[in-house]
Amino acid sequence: MRLKVISCEVLTREMQAAAARSHNQIDLEFLPMSLHDEERSVLRGKIQNIIDGADASRHDSVVLGYGLCGNSVAGLQAREIPLVVPRAHDCISIFFGNAAGCQDFYDAHRGAIYRTSGWLEHRPAAGKETAAMRLGFDRRYEELAARYGADNARQILDLLGPAAHRCSSLVYIETGAEPDDRFERMATQEADEHHWPFQKIRGDMGLIQRLIDGPWSDSEFLVVQPGQGVFATYDERVISSNPAR
Repeated sequence: MRLKVISCEVLTREMQAAAARSHNQIDLEFLPMSLHDEERSVLRGKIQNIIDGADASRHDSVVLGYGLCGNSVAGLQAREIPLVVPRAHDCISIFFGNAAGCQDFYDAHRGAIYRTSGWLEHRPAAGKETAAMRLGFDRRYEELAARYGADNARQILDLLGPAAHRCSSLVYIETGAEPDDRFERMATQEADEHHWPFQKIRGDMGLIQRLIDGPWSDSEFLVVQPGQGVFATYDERVISSNPAR
């Protein structure tokens, strides 16, 4: 197969490593991490434009390196070729290798924030103001927005007040795609600066590799057929498809 892969740049190293090992031919295209600071429709529109431009005579499927990501992929439509989307809430679920394992860890570590080599490599440069900073929510807002969407994140923070900004720990996810320990040292430094407990865990590249390789099991991936669209299910399936509107 020849696949068109559209991915957040947070997964750049992992996607490139998986593509290098795959028997498929892979055409990678990465979108800026900063798009998560915009309204969901902006990221959705960028992805849809690339889907619309995919060449059906060249590619067998379009594959997304995104989870639901605050409903950013809800509303995407497959055109002439199938669209493959992992059943994941966000990129953290993807780095864990499965949504259930991520949820179990998340439930046991409430208040933790997560870092990966890609997040640290592509985060805004020092001094660059993000939408979250303008709103005064800083990193905690970004974490909530990634899971629940920008509007819901603002409402949650308004309800919880200053307590919502407290972080219980910083969790660094190592995937094996890192060139050295530079990103771990950056995560450790960030934790030290904020007096947060630091924890390193091993991620799982399995889901990313299966996304790149296929075949795509229904339990882990949604295959959206031409003429169908993606919608959020708000259950363990995360996403499903229906006739595009």
